Amino acid sequence: NLRINKLLTKLKGEKYIFSNATKTYVTYALNYMKIINIFTNIATKSNFYHVKPDKKSYKYVIKEFNDTNENG
Repeated sequence: NLRINKLLTKLKGEKYIFSNATKTYVTYALNYMKIINIFTNIATKSNFYHVKPDKKSYKYVIKEFNDTNENG
């Protein structure tokens, strides 16, 4: 987990999670790996109707992450 943490923190820019899993599961996994604080935002199937690989899910997540960044 330390190695993952170091590698992720070396990446420049904000980091996002986009998963077909539930928010509960993603949050659990990221907390378990002690890397949840590295990510700016998390999008899961709990947030949107369409899941990957449907193009609508990507459009929704991009819009949602952009809106979040603009509105703080």
